[in-house]
Amino acid sequence: MADWEHVLDALVRERGAALVRYAALLTGGTAEAEDLVQEALVRAFSQGRPLRETHAAEAYVRRAVLTVFLDGYRRRRRWSGVRHLLDGAETTDGPEDASAARADVHAALATSHLPGPSSPGATRSCRPRRPTRHRASAGRRSTP
Repeated sequence: MADWEHVLDALVRERGAALVRYAALLTGGTAEAEDLVQEALVRAFSQGRPLRETHAAEAYVRRAVLTVFLDGYRRRRRWSGVRHLLDGAETTDGPEDASAARADVHAALATSHLPGPSSPGATRSCRPRRPTRHRASAGRRSTP
């Protein structure tokens, strides 16, 4: 076993419960605190830092617990600030929803006084009109 493995084993055995209690003060729950300590241990010992003493490793992991907690807090706060921009974007309407919406639109057009797609005046009102010249501008022509 490498030196860091002995330090990690001793840290979890001797100070693991204290680290979880510290994280529980931050998170408010034991399950979240255990996850937080696990993430802090992974961050602390995966960086390749020379943690050869248990008390130094504990101080480093405590700081990592706080950092991981603050990172998560900031991420949640940021997400809650922009989540409303994506409301409804996560759900996609299936074809049955689109068909129901289309049927509702056709039913509303059939009961309204406006010409709908099936009325004879609908095609005439949808055509673009030609621009008409006004009488005052018709007589004025530019002369070279």
